[in-house]
Amino acid sequence: MSSGVTGERLVASRHVLSQARRLSYPKPGLKSFPNMLCEVMDLELGLLLSLDGAAYEMVPGVIVEFVARPAEASPQRPHGISYALVLRPKAGGAPWVRFDNAHAVAQRGRGRKRTVYDHWHRTTHDKGRPYEFTTALQLLDDFWREVKRTLDEKGIPNDL
Repeated sequence: MSSGVTGERLVASRHVLSQARRLSYPKPGLKSFPNMLCEVMDLELGLLLSLDGAAYEMVPGVIVEFVARPAEASPQRPHGISYALVLRPKAGGAPWVRFDNAHAVAQRGRGRKRTVYDHWHRTTHDKGRPYEFTTALQLLDDFWREVKRTLDEKGIPNDL
C-alpha cells in the first residue's frame, strides 16, 4: 500500500504544514493581515487537497488514508471541501478513527437538535460527533492527535 510517491507527498506535506505555521503570524512591513490570512488559508487548503488519494501503512498492519476534494460551497460544506481522514487496520474492518463530512450527524444543545456534516468518529462503533471545522491545518492536527491517542490506547508503538 505504501509507495515512494505517496511517501514523498507526505514528507512534502509536512514541510508545507510547518511553513503554514510559520506564516500564520503577521510580521511588520509585510502584507496586510486579511490578505496574509487568505494566503495562509489557501496554503492550508492546498496542503489538504494535495493529500487526496494518499494511503500508507504507518506502522505494520495500520493504514492511514486521505480523501480531500474540492466541493461546491454549501451550508453542509461551507469551506468548499469534501474530506475523509481515516485510520484503519490493514486487514479491513471498520475505521478506528475517521474525520469526514460525508453524512449528517445530530448536534444537540439547549433543547434543540440540528444536523452538521463536519464530524468525527472516535471508535469503530461511534456514529459520529460534531466537529467544528476551522481550518485545514487544525483538521490535520486534530486527526493526528486522535491517531496518536488510538495507537497509544491499542499499545501500538508510534513516533507521533
